Amino acid sequence: MDAQFGFSTPTRMITIEQRDLLRTMRNLTTPPPERFKAAFRMAKLGDPRPGVGLRRYRGEDLPDIDWVEVPGGEFVYQEGQRYTALPTYFIARYPITVAQFTPFVQGDGYRNPAYWTRAGWDWLEGRQHPQLWEAPKWHIPNHPVVGISWYEAHAYCCWLATHLGFDADVVRLPSEWEWEKAARGTDGRLYPWGSNRAQEGDANINEDYAYYHVGRYFMKRTSAVGIYPRDVSPYGVADLSGNVREWCLTSFHDIGRVVRGGGWFSNSHQAQATHRNWFYPSNCDHSIGLRVVAAVLPHHYYSLYGRN
Repeated sequence: MDAQFGFSTPTRMITIEQRDLLRTMRNLTTPPPERFKAAFRMAKLGDPRPGVGLRRYRGEDLPDIDWVEVPGGEFVYQEGQRYTALPTYFIARYPITVAQFTPFVQGDGYRNPAYWTRAGWDWLEGRQHPQLWEAPKWHIPNHPVVGISWYEAHAYCCWLATHLGFDADVVRLPSEWEWEKAARGTDGRLYPWGSNRAQEGDANINEDYAYYHVGRYFMKRTSAVGIYPRDVSPYGVADLSGNVREWCLTSFHDIGRVVRGGGWFSNSHQAQATHRNWFYPSNCDHSIGLRVVAAVLPHHYYSLYGRN
């Protein structure tokens, strides 16, 4: 991790400066450029928000996932008013950050074939980190990790499950149905915030795109997770319409994997929660990251970080 950034296991104690920065980052009326600036400063100090950094467990710094429960039941899938039933599951509040991907890189993530599919291990060919890992623009601790293939995203989930003491298949990428329900809730909304249209400042997207113009902002990069207060679903899951697109477990006609959500360069149409895309599993992109889900949370997790 770059020495210019604070990178320590967060504590519940925060400084006055951090408190003021958090207020700026969460303020709906603060223009996005000011929220970006505050979040970048927070990255240097060490971001104390749950779900953004790491937690110490059994001598290891492990990702501090802020799991959000999505209750079981039916929801509206896509635009055809098709109702699909899902069991209860848990999804990360934020995309996986650079800070949270770091233990995978610095540990045995790229060296242990047990975490990888056979095709992924063949693809690896000596790689030791994501494609854009050493690029300063993308390597900021409280920003989503990008430049990762589906193979890397899948291996990360297996690594995380193993190090948290879960069964290997407990932590995984979301299916696209799980992703869409987490974004839309049960009322068929097009955007996570409940409106069927986007407005300026709703999400980290290209607002100024010619045919889908909704505002003046196009930040041209990822943002710290969770600094767009409107881009939050009915369950409290953040950054589903903007920031990074996310790999899903779902196969696309056996040739690729589904990608869901809007990224920092997506237009307002592509940021809709019904929008679908796909890429080959080997593709790496500066706007694609990942988010994790858990089918169940074992009882020991609740005492893992002292949570009720």
